[in-house]
Amino acid sequence: MQVGSAPRRERGASSRLLLGGLGVLVVLAIGGAIWLGASRHAAETLDPAITASLASQGITIGAPSTTSVPTTREQAGAIAFKDFPNHKSVSMVLANVLVRPNAAFNCTCWVVAWQMGSGLPPPGGPPGSKASANQFQSSTRYHVAFIDAQSGKFVFALESYVRSY
Repeated sequence: MQVGSAPRRERGASSRLLLGGLGVLVVLAIGGAIWLGASRHAAETLDPAITASLASQGITIGAPSTTSVPTTREQAGAIAFKDFPNHKSVSMVLANVLVRPNAAFNCTCWVVAWQMGSGLPPPGGPPGSKASANQFQSSTRYHVAFIDAQSGKFVFALESYVRSY
């Protein structure tokens, strides 16, 4: 046995152990960041009542084919809120939007919805529906803007009414 060789081996082993432990921590941190990002993205949904209201108007909101888009959530919000600086109760989701009967509005869009207050839906309700007693019940009014996720341009907006219970 050589003098001084045993401590070098121990130092080498403890260095490898320390580096291995740091490696595990880095892997856990990266995994946690990915999980947090995925769970936060999964939480980005519109209120099902707003989605149903849009569907009654011929607008289908589905999962986007990609989540890698040039227009960020923050940029889309700034575009949508340009004329509505005092917005409240915001929901924002990246979605594949299909508009019937006008496919020219189909896009991968940021769908931005915010509460405008309460009120009565327009007479007759959504296109194709028949007038009913429901149209005279108070509803929560939402403004819904659609911002193209590729170009960052405003596509269209509409009001959506969700019946208050």
